[in-house]
Amino acid sequence: MSARQPPRHILKASEPPESLHALLPPRWYGICPFSLANAGPCPLGVNCQFVPLCPNYNNESGIGCALFSKGGPTACRFAHEYRFCEQAVSNQSGGCVWEGNTLGKHPATVEQVKKKREIHMRIKAHKSTCAVSEWEARLLLLSMREAHGRGIFNGR
Repeated sequence: MSARQPPRHILKASEPPESLHALLPPRWYGICPFSLANAGPCPLGVNCQFVPLCPNYNNESGIGCALFSKGGPTACRFAHEYRFCEQAVSNQSGGCVWEGNTLGKHPATVEQVKKKREIHMRIKAHKSTCAVSEWEARLLLLSMREAHGRGIFNGR
């Protein structure tokens, strides 16, 4: 007989997104659900009551957030968590090509590919690089994105 997992919380149609927010670990409170998977601005614009993720911290071609590096999390007005890999959370078959390492081995680009993969895997959240509880918290927050974008769930 195999060990059973505890039942996961399932959102009912009548359940407000705020009830899901209460299930999040405190580390995720206040983060804009839209910015967790998108680099663009939140659809609510200046009316968004949450903190977006730091664009510099999540920039694959940059050096990270200089303010965060110098003064820690309180030095920058943005949240310092890595965004989801878009391929990892989409319904694309095969998921993330970097995570699965299915890019082939062309000798002329092996070093370039290795460097790109290393950067991508370091600054994008993947199921294989997160603890189970962190991944579930991320998915829960991501599930609130649509309600947040329509202004139904906005941190009140």
